[in-house]
Amino acid sequence: MEKIPKQTILSIGLCAGIIVAFLAFAVYPKQRSLAGLNQQMESIETQLKERKMLLPLYENLSEIARFKKPEALPFPRQGKLAMHETERLSSLFDAMARKSRLTLVDAIPDIQSLDQGSETLSVNILLKGDFSDLRGFLLALGGMPSLQRVEEIRIKSAEKTQDMIVRVSMALKK
Repeated sequence: MEKIPKQTILSIGLCAGIIVAFLAFAVYPKQRSLAGLNQQMESIETQLKERKMLLPLYENLSEIARFKKPEALPFPRQGKLAMHETERLSSLFDAMARKSRLTLVDAIPDIQSLDQGSETLSVNILLKGDFSDLRGFLLALGGMPSLQRVEEIRIKSAEKTQDMIVRVSMALKK
């Protein structure tokens, strides 16, 4: 049997080392990252299947929960209150509150808003009732010609009802 030259063995060893190094540093990390990507794809496919199964339930529940829009929101002509008409604001707010199944506790005009010759009067409207009934009150409030804007709405939970404070600005004639 003939001896294999030493240089050939070294060359074969060197080539084998290069192949092993290439596999260890190039192919193996790519294989691991591909395995991770495959796991992510499987996870996303599972989530997609779950969402497809839940889609009819979601559509059904969203249809049930969807509010019916009022056919026509009130857009009255803008008007201003005369100073002598401010006395009846409390009774107007009370009528709107009762119509909306709320209780008017008080309607307090902010006298300081009139100090600087302003053409607006701020009014704090204190209400009691169910939060869901506030929407009807706000729609009725929006129908008032002298309403400039709703400045603030605060809601505090009480035992069985909510206390609501609605701050509005009313336009006044000079």
